[in-house]
Amino acid sequence: MRYEISDPHLTRALTALVDVTLAVDENAPCMDPACSVKGCCTAEVSA
Repeated sequence: MRYEISDPHLTRALTALVDVTLAVDENAPCMDPACSVKGCCTAEVSA
């Protein structure tokens, strides 16, 4: 069975969302002073 979205604007927006590629800088300092991620840098960051 195949489903089709009836609103072409929604179809285009969902396709664009799926096609997004995120770039991550692993060396960037954490910007959240309350970050609870184990091993995350706690250095102060100015945004």
